[in-house]
Amino acid sequence: MQIKSLIAMPAFASEFDRRFWYFLMRMNGAMHKSNKYSPEVRERVVRMVQEHRDEYPSPSSAIESIAPKIDFVLQTLHDWVKKH
Repeated sequence: MQIKSLIAMPAFASEFDRRFWYFLMRMNGAMHKSNKYSPEVRERVVRMVQEHRDEYPSPSSAIESIAPKIDFVLQTLHDWVKKH
């Protein structure tokens, strides 16, 4: 059975299972990179990093702390903050 046929997201027992499923979908080409976040979401997330920047020794450490809390990929958040 090909992984592509499992496009409908199943119920997951754990967060690891969910992330692993997404990983398999991306590796198999079933999920293409897209702009899944609206400009409003991007602006809010960047603003959140900027608002909490003073609580951390560097912008990178702020991003590294905030990204997992809001389930974002570090590089995506780094790129958005760099653009603003």
